[in-house]
Amino acid sequence: MNKQENNKLHQLYNAEMTDQSAFARGRRALFDDDYEQAQQCFRQAVSEGHAEAMTFLGYMYRKGLGVRRDDAKAAVLYRQAINTGGDTLLTSVAYNNLGVLFMKGEGVAKNLIKAKELFLQTISFDGSEDSKRHLKELSELN
Repeated sequence: MNKQENNKLHQLYNAEMTDQSAFARGRRALFDDDYEQAQQCFRQAVSEGHAEAMTFLGYMYRKGLGVRRDDAKAAVLYRQAINTGGDTLLTSVAYNNLGVLFMKGEGVAKNLIKAKELFLQTISFDGSEDSKRHLKELSELN
């Protein structure tokens, strides 16, 4: 997780310490490196249609945190978050992370046009420095 994403997630974490939803419990467990508990909570929240939980669970699959690394599952979860969540802060993380998968051809067919679209969408949400950097990488690939 890059510094910008980490700061965003910690802000949300601190703001909702008393929240006992499955998502909040999962987020706290993830920050405590309790990946098994995080996975269980995020799965419950995903079943309830929680877009941010989809983003977090996708991240866990992308990084292999408590699960076998699976970029295809991460891509499915990021897409699900995008389709469910609208234009939220953590949905922008799903756009960025899915763009990286398309840029690298990991878990999805490599598609630089789709990657660019996703990075531009992320930038429109929150000015993501990561997405700006990824766009620069894309321009160097062409």
